[in-house]
Amino acid sequence: MTANFRRRLIQVIVSAAILSGAVFLAMQIFSNPPKAEKKKMNKRSLVTVEVKKLATEPYRVRLQSYGKLQAKSSGSVAAQVSGVITELGDHVLVGSFFKKDELLFRIDDRDYRAALKIAEADLALAQAKLVEEQAKGEQARRNWQRLKGRESAGDLVLRKPYLASAEAAVKGAEARRDQAALDLERTAIRAPYDGRILAKNVDIGQFVSKSMVVAEIYNTHSL
Repeated sequence: MTANFRRRLIQVIVSAAILSGAVFLAMQIFSNPPKAEKKKMNKRSLVTVEVKKLATEPYRVRLQSYGKLQAKSSGSVAAQVSGVITELGDHVLVGSFFKKDELLFRIDDRDYRAALKIAEADLALAQAKLVEEQAKGEQARRNWQRLKGRESAGDLVLRKPYLASAEAAVKGAEARRDQAALDLERTAIRAPYDGRILAKNVDIGQFVSKSMVVAEIYNTHSL
């Protein structure tokens, strides 16, 4: 046999083997078809239902956001009397918190203490003068009755104008005493509410005049 004849013979044998294998595989597939599984179906579908009675109730929603927090109540602290600042409160610093009625600033109160003592002395003199006039008026009334009997006496005879003047002097002295006491009290500048310092405008040793702004504050209870 020639080499060419051998090659062709081998190709024919291989082709015949491949064809035979394909035919055998096809016969196996057709003779054994796949079988589908049959499942039994429930005659009735079971559905679970949950029943809940609805009712309104409060619900807090938390939202994350950004913004500017601003106090509803803020203002200036001003001196009501003049003088030199001698003391600062413990929390008089920018950004510090303070409580209501806490001392913020204290003004030198020596002149105001002296003024209160003078006003009290003037009141005492006015009260003594009033007592004296009351006694003189009563004595004048008795003298008139002894001399004139039931005849009416004039206001001047009974010293009524002097008595009215003495009473007015007492009221004036009381008012000056009260004003001196108030000025002395105002040398201590206290917080009007719970708050925080925004700005401090004065320091120890500085002279402040009446109505001068010494600090800027805001109310921490009205944010």
